[in-house]
Amino acid sequence: MTASGTWVVKVSGKWYLMGAEDLTGKLFELLEERGYQIIAPTERRGAVVLSEVREPEEVTLKFTKPVNSPKYFLIPNGECILRWSRRGEDVVLEEPPVDERYAFLCVRPCDANSLVVLDHLLLEEPIDYYYMTRRKQSFVVALSCTAGDEYCFCESLGTNVPLPGSCDLWLVPAQNGFAARAMSGEGEIVLRELRLQETSEPAIPKGVSRAGLSAEALSRLPDLYDDERWAELAKLCLLCGACRSVCPTCTCYEVVDLVDLDLSSGARVRHWYSCIFRQFTRVAGDRITRAGEAERFKHKYYHKFVYSKLRYGLYSCVGCGRCAQYCPVHIDPVEVVGVVGGGS
Repeated sequence: MTASGTWVVKVSGKWYLMGAEDLTGKLFELLEERGYQIIAPTERRGAVVLSEVREPEEVTLKFTKPVNSPKYFLIPNGECILRWSRRGEDVVLEEPPVDERYAFLCVRPCDANSLVVLDHLLLEEPIDYYYMTRRKQSFVVALSCTAGDEYCFCESLGTNVPLPGSCDLWLVPAQNGFAARAMSGEGEIVLRELRLQETSEPAIPKGVSRAGLSAEALSRLPDLYDDERWAELAKLCLLCGACRSVCPTCTCYEVVDLVDLDLSSGARVRHWYSCIFRQFTRVAGDRITRAGEAERFKHKYYHKFVYSKLRYGLYSCVGCGRCAQYCPVHIDPVEVVGVVGGGS
C-alpha cells in the first residue's frame, strides 16, 4: 500500500482466456475456498443489485450497472462502531469486530475505480479504520462493459478501464469467454491457481463519452465559482440527497448515539449523510457555513470536479451516472458542467 493509501503492485501484464464456466464455476469456487463472501450482480425484485450470492447461478452478467456499488458493503449505512452496557456499577465498552472478507465479482470498471477514490479519501490521515480493514480484506474482479446507458459518461473521465489499485482481476469480454489480466499480486496468485491458457491482448471496449463534460469545461470550473448560473441551476434541485446516497464515492456521515429505554445499554452508529443538507454544514456556535441552497448545490460539483482533482490528481466522480438516473428531477452533472463550464 502506498502513502496515498492505494494498492499498486507490478504484475506480469499477460492476458489469459477464461471461459464462462471458469468465471461462474472455478473462480467462484476458488474465491469461496479462500474464505471470501462473494458479492456479485444478481436480480432482486426486478432490478440488478450487488448482493451476497451463495450459488453461481445467482450471478447475472446481463446488466449495465447495478443499483448499488461496493461502497454499500465497505462503508455500510447504519454501521455500529461501539456498544456499551451496564454491568453492576461498571460500564462495559465493546467494539464490534470488522471481519468481513468480501470478493466483489464482476463489478464495472467505474465502480472498481470508485475504490481508488475512496482509498484517497479514507486511507490518508485520519484513516478510517473500518473501511481500511474491509478494503484490505477484499478481492475485486472488474468486468468491462460492452455498452453503457443514457446516464453513463465514464470515458469522459477516463474511468472506462480499471485504474492501478482499483481491482485484483480485470476481465474483458472476448469471443470465447473473457480475457483475464491480473492487476495485483493476489490476482496473479488466483490466475495461477485457475491454470488458464495465455491469450492475446483483447480489444478494450470503449466507454461512453458525452460532449458536455469536456476537458475544456472542467478546466474552467475553478474560475467560475461565483458564476450566476449556479443559482439558476440550483433552483431545479430538491436538495433531497438521493444523488449522494447512490454515489459510489460519497463518504459523508453523521454519528448518532442510541440509548435503550431502560438506560442499561446503547450503541454508537454512523449513518450516511450529505453535504447538500443544511444541517450538515452546522458548526460550533450554531453557525451554518453554507446556508444558501446554491452554495450547497455547487459545493458537490466543486468537490467532485475541482477540489479532488487539485488534491489527489483525479476526479472523485467516476461517470457511472447514478446521480442523474435516480434524481427525482433528473439533474445531470454532464449538463450542469456543460452549462457553467461550457459557457452555454
